[in-house]
Amino acid sequence: MNPERALPPSYDINFDRQNFNEPLVRRNLETDLGERFNVVISRAQYYFDEHLLKSPGDTKPFVETIKKGIRLIT
Repeated sequence: MNPERALPPSYDINFDRQNFNEPLVRRNLETDLGERFNVVISRAQYYFDEHLLKSPGDTKPFVETIKKGIRLIT
């Protein structure tokens, strides 16, 4: 691989070391690698906790993740 064309590291291992949560680490790695290699199909698991959609290994509702993403791009 040409070093000039190498992608910068996007995975933050320090975050996972400080906030270790095995299911979340696995999901973050799968997502990061999928994005890096342009994977067309990905999978996600969600469940309802009362009236909120959540993901295994994540304590906050999925809607909060979406809101954070919207704040970051606006």
